[in-house]
Amino acid sequence: MIGVNNTSSVLWLVNYSTMRGISFPFIFDDKSPIFNKYQVGGSYGNSPPTYVLIDTKGVVKFRSDNRFNLTDSLASMIRGLLPP
Repeated sequence: MIGVNNTSSVLWLVNYSTMRGISFPFIFDDKSPIFNKYQVGGSYGNSPPTYVLIDTKGVVKFRSDNRFNLTDSLASMIRGLLPP
């Protein structure tokens, strides 16, 4: 799992993840290739946070554009994508 942001700064991402106790890495996507590839962000009509679950082949398996905590649901979906 990674977090991707293209509007803040690297320093903001470090501070945010530290304050929230987030252990997964964040990527600062300053030129937006990740946002564009997976059509995430305001220019695609999404409101943060947008959750995109991508398998190891780069295929989108799930996406949701809402503000609800999907941690448990995403963890279950990720387990379903992992080999037995």
